[in-house]
Amino acid sequence: EGSGYEVGIKALRALMKAYDGRGESTLLSKTILEDLNIKNVSELMGLW
Repeated sequence: EGSGYEVGIKALRALMKAYDGRGESTLLSKTILEDLNIKNVSELMGLW
């Protein structure tokens, strides 16, 4: 617990929950999208 990997996974889970309407958007949401060079969460699914 507390590793960079775990923090990243938690950030992505929170992002997806917000996208699905099951959670609130986080401060990292915009940063994640910008860092991955995508405009919205639906594009994230196409990366993997």
